[in-house]
Amino acid sequence: MKKITIINALLSLLAVVLFASCGDDISNSAAGLSTDFMVSTSEQTFAKSGGTIDFYVRAASKPSVSSSADWAVVSEQTSASTVTYKYSLAVAENTGYDDRTATVTVKLGESTKDIAITQKADNGLLLEQTSFDVPASGQTITVKLKSNGTYSFTTDASWITSPDTRATMQEYSHQFVVAPNYVGESRKGTITFTQGDLVEAVTVNQAANSDASITVSALEVAADMYPGWNLGNTLEASFSSGDGLSAETSWQGTKTTQAVIDYVKSLGFKSIRIPCSWYTHFDAGTTTINAAWMARVKEVVDYCVQDGLYVILNDHYDGGWVETSFNKTDETTVTANCETMKTLWTQVANTFKNYDKHLIFAGLNEPNQSQQTTMTDAQMNALLKYEQAFIDAVRATGGNNSNRVLVIQGPKTNVDETLSLMPVSKFPTDTQSGKLMLEVHFYTPWQFCGLVEDADWGKMQYFWGAANHVAGSDRNVDSNYEESYIADRFAKLKTAYFDHGVPVVIGEYACLWRNLSANQAEHDASVTLFNKTVNEQAINNGLIPFVWDTNSLSRPSMTIVNRAGRNVFCQPALTGVQNGVAAASWPR
Repeated sequence: MKKITIINALLSLLAVVLFASCGDDISNSAAGLSTDFMVSTSEQTFAKSGGTIDFYVRAASKPSVSSSADWAVVSEQTSASTVTYKYSLAVAENTGYDDRTATVTVKLGESTKDIAITQKADNGLLLEQTSFDVPASGQTITVKLKSNGTYSFTTDASWITSPDTRATMQEYSHQFVVAPNYVGESRKGTITFTQGDLVEAVTVNQAANSDASITVSALEVAADMYPGWNLGNTLEASFSSGDGLSAETSWQGTKTTQAVIDYVKSLGFKSIRIPCSWYTHFDAGTTTINAAWMARVKEVVDYCVQDGLYVILNDHYDGGWVETSFNKTDETTVTANCETMKTLWTQVANTFKNYDKHLIFAGLNEPNQSQQTTMTDAQMNALLKYEQAFIDAVRATGGNNSNRVLVIQGPKTNVDETLSLMPVSKFPTDTQSGKLMLEVHFYTPWQFCGLVEDADWGKMQYFWGAANHVAGSDRNVDSNYEESYIADRFAKLKTAYFDHGVPVVIGEYACLWRNLSANQAEHDASVTLFNKTVNEQAINNGLIPFVWDTNSLSRPSMTIVNRAGRNVFCQPALTGVQNGVAAASWPR
């Protein structure tokens, strides 16, 4: 051990002062010197590394010196004085996890003096159990540990949560809640404890959801899904290059993370619709979906599902391979497209076959939306064949897909055309009963919801709802397309579908939030009222509203959430959604 030289120097100086300065000769005679019994120190503190110090005893005769601990060793040193005795104290390294103490006792006759020795402990962080196996249903686990310092912990999985942080060596217990596993595969998470340079980890292994049956009906699932939010302009973006992964940020700049999904959930949303491309991600010259793309989509789905959110995963515009094909209704084209539908959805369904009720598939997006005329009988026939191919492909993969809730689309996802052309009696067939939902979209009136410049057929409209109209303005929405219009159309959807066991998904709705040079307050109030009315009337009529969100942070915009900043971009819209949900009552 190295001597603690600074302490030595100080002690030596002290010895000179205390023990040597009463006369000129301390080497040969004790005459004239005090023989009071004195020790140069009464306490010493050592670091965990240990060390050596010298101490001195003044006495009329040689004292007896002993240590109470074998890690604190005292040895006599040579001294030229007849009244001052020199000793060395060597303290070993403390490799334990507790501070420790010892006593050096100096005895002269019946008199004793003690030197109290304290040594700090090594940093200590000990886990009682480093691995936990948890069932798919979730569980609360208790991690027990010992520590002699301040420590912290982190988890690498959002599905493992804890309410608390903790500082010789004390025992602590931390409870961690492991959420149910909805993703259909076993998963592993790590809880990491840190104290200074010490790192200890606990591994949590959770079993897959082995329940091969989804027993709930579409109506039962729907009652838990509102309100919904769209991850728009993201996974449905056009294929760019290579494996296509760069497409995710080609229309907006934020890659989806668990933190983004967590934030969306924190705003009160219970479902996320993930618009997605598949056809344009077939490997070159094949009908096989690129593996890297499939893995990335699965990763995003998992972000949502492990948060307990419902997910609608669709085949969006996807280059228009189906959605713009309805001008071709010949048998050859329709048959070929049906085969592609089966090939595409077989791959997607197999990837997600073990996921539970929280995952829902939607076969299309807006079939034939590009056409301005009402769909013909031939076009409707083609649509129903495509949707039948979708249903058949998913059901054939088995597992939870045998009973999974599926979404089919009305013509153009237009409310009026759907009511007119697609009653429940014309639905494609399903081997399961009560497992279908119907999808429509709602952007009415377009002049208020989506028009970004005046057109020859109509002007942009800024003010929605009678209370928000601006006197004398030509930008007020026609009262025929405000609150009463929404109430009427949504009530008709309830009568036509919900009352027959088919809940309706409003897969997209939104209105632009604009920057105005005047009457901004009235416009903001209009945005709030529109979103409130859509949500309230939808929920009252058994419809599940999903607000469209593009993550565009310049106005006009259909954006609520700033994903990169994880904050609210359009508070008027979010307030409307939240107020609508609060005011609504799901039909029972």
